[in-house]
Amino acid sequence: MFQTFLTTLLRSGPTIIAILLLIGCSNSPQFNPKGQGDFSPSIAHADEAEEYSVVNCLLPGQIRRVGGMTYVGKRKPLKTTVGECQLRGGEYVLDAPASYQTALRIWQEAANQGDAQAQHYTGEIYEKGLAGQQPDYQLAAVWYQKAASQGYKRAAVNLGRLYEQGLGVKQDQVEAVRLYQQAAGLDKNSLALLMDEAVAAGNTPLNLQEHIRELERTTRDQDKTLHGGVGATMRSTGSVDAPIIDLIDPPLTISGGSIRLSLPEGERQQISGRVIAPAGLQSLTVNGQSVPTSDDGYFKTELPKYRSSNSNSNSDSDSDSDSEISLQIAAIDNRNQRATLRIIVAAGSRGEAQLSNQQTTAEGFGRYYALVIGNDKYRYWTPLDNAVNDARAVAQQLKQHYDFEVTELYNAERSAILSTINNLRKQLTEKDNLLIYYAGHGHLVEQLDEGYWIPVDAKQDDNTEWISTRNITGQLKIMSAKHVLVVADSCYAGTLSRGSLSRLKPGISDDKRLQLLQSFASSRVRTALTSGGVQPVLDSGGSGHSVFTKAFLDVLQENGLTLETERLFLAIRERVSSTAFDLNVKQIPTYEPIHMAGHEAGDFVFVPH
Repeated sequence: MFQTFLTTLLRSGPTIIAILLLIGCSNSPQFNPKGQGDFSPSIAHADEAEEYSVVNCLLPGQIRRVGGMTYVGKRKPLKTTVGECQLRGGEYVLDAPASYQTALRIWQEAANQGDAQAQHYTGEIYEKGLAGQQPDYQLAAVWYQKAASQGYKRAAVNLGRLYEQGLGVKQDQVEAVRLYQQAAGLDKNSLALLMDEAVAAGNTPLNLQEHIRELERTTRDQDKTLHGGVGATMRSTGSVDAPIIDLIDPPLTISGGSIRLSLPEGERQQISGRVIAPAGLQSLTVNGQSVPTSDDGYFKTELPKYRSSNSNSNSDSDSDSDSEISLQIAAIDNRNQRATLRIIVAAGSRGEAQLSNQQTTAEGFGRYYALVIGNDKYRYWTPLDNAVNDARAVAQQLKQHYDFEVTELYNAERSAILSTINNLRKQLTEKDNLLIYYAGHGHLVEQLDEGYWIPVDAKQDDNTEWISTRNITGQLKIMSAKHVLVVADSCYAGTLSRGSLSRLKPGISDDKRLQLLQSFASSRVRTALTSGGVQPVLDSGGSGHSVFTKAFLDVLQENGLTLETERLFLAIRERVSSTAFDLNVKQIPTYEPIHMAGHEAGDFVFVPH
C-alpha cells in the first residue's frame, strides 16, 4: 500500500542517492566453512573502532551567559558518526541492538519534552526491541503518533506501516493510506495522479505466473488486503474510468500520440505491458489480432520482422520485412470504453526510444554523483568473473548517458568502501544526487534479518571485515542528500514491504508528470532495487554481465526520457525473470523502501543527456 504512495513519491528530488549493489549473495542462515560446528555472524567488533560508524551521540550543553550569570545549557541528542561525535566533545553508544537501552536514555528526555525527531527515534528503538526483548510495537506506535502529529514525515511513514500490517495497533488500511498521504505532502489534485494501490498490485508477466506465484506469495497476500481496502472504495462510487494501456518494457509513458522506438535488428522482438481496466477487460488486440492477457491485465506481444533501411538484401527471407513497422494496440473494457496506443518500431541504435514531440529536461533534479564498486579478486571467498566488468560498464553508462560524476573502486577492502561512503556523506548537499553501485559477494543471515557486503579482504569464518547493511543504512539515515537508492544484484536486508511504494498513473500529461516528479524534491527517498530477493545471483549469462546488470544497462541505454526507478524496475523485472525462467532459475527482482533509513516519499529519477 505504501506501495502506491512512496513510489510516485519516490520520484523527484534534487538529491538522490542510488546504491547499486551487484552481489553474489549467499542466503544461508549459518555456514560451516570447515565442517566444524555452525557459524552465525554477530555484530562486527571492527565497527566500534571506526570513526564513520553511526552512533547515538549526546553532545555537551552549550555554555551560555545571561547578564552576569554563566550557565550550561541542556545536552543535545544527535545521530552522527563516532568521529564527529568525538570532535564535538560528545558521548556516544553504538546504534546496535546491545546498546538500545542506553540509546533510549539518550533520546527519552528530549522526546518527553516534545522534540519530534527524538520522539521518532524513540519509536524506532521500541520497534527494534530493547536488548534481549521482542519489539514493543504498541509503544513504538505511541511515539510515532506523537511525532507524526507534529508533521514529522518519517514518523508518519513508520506509523502507516504499523497500521498496514496491524503491528501494535488494529489493522486499518484507510488510516495507513492517510498517513502515507500525510508523509507525501501532496494536495488532492496531485494525489489523484497516483495509481490506486489495488490497481498497482500484481505486476506479473503472463508467461511466468506459475513460476512467480511460488516466489511472491507474501506480496500477493498483501495485495489482496489492499484490494479489500482502498480499491473497494473506488468500485463503490459507480464511476469507472476508461481502460489505460501501460507499457512496461520498454518503460515508456504516453498521454496521447504515438511512440517511436528504435531497436537493433534481431535483438529484442517483443513488447510487454499491462491494461488497467477498472470495468473489466473485454478484449485486447494488436493490429486486429487478439492477444491473451493475465487475470490482472498483463500482456506480451511479438514484434513483426523489421530491417535497417540501409539493408540491400533482396532475398526472399527479407521480402516480408519492413524498415519501419507500426503496431496499433487496442483495449476495450466491459462498458465498451476503448483505449488505443500506436507504436512505430524501426531498426536503429539503442537509446532512441522517444515519445512524439517530447523533450527531456534535467531542470529541478540537481547534480548527479556515483560511487561504483566492483569486487572480483576475493582472497577467502570464491572469486567472481563479472563483478568488475559489470561495475566498469555501469560507470561508463552513467557518465556518458546520464552525466554522472563517478568515483570508481575496484577490488576494494572494507576501510576503502566505508571511508569513501562517509566522505561522500560529508560532501554532498540537498542539491546533489548520489548513486552507489556495489558488485561483489554478499551474505544474508535470515534469523537476524542482517545482510552483509563482502570486501575482498574479508574471511568466511570471521565477520569483523564484513560490512553490515545496517551500517550502510545508518549512513543513509544521516546523509543530507534527499534521495537514496540501493540497487543490489543480490540482497539488502531490512527493507519494507512492497506495499510501501507508489506509482504515477499512466496516461497523465507529460507536463503534469514532470511537475509531480519535481514536486517531490523536498521529500527524502531511501529505497532498494535488488536482483532477486535473497536468491543467489547469476554471475554470468548476460553477454559478459550478470543477468540483472545486463537488463539494467540495456534499459538505461535504450531510455531517452526522464525515467523513475519504479518504471526502470518493472522493465528490468520483465527481462530478468524471463531470462531466469528460461534457465530454470528462481530470480525475481524487487524494489522496496529501506526500513528505518528515513524514507518519506518520491523516487530516484534518471535524466538522460
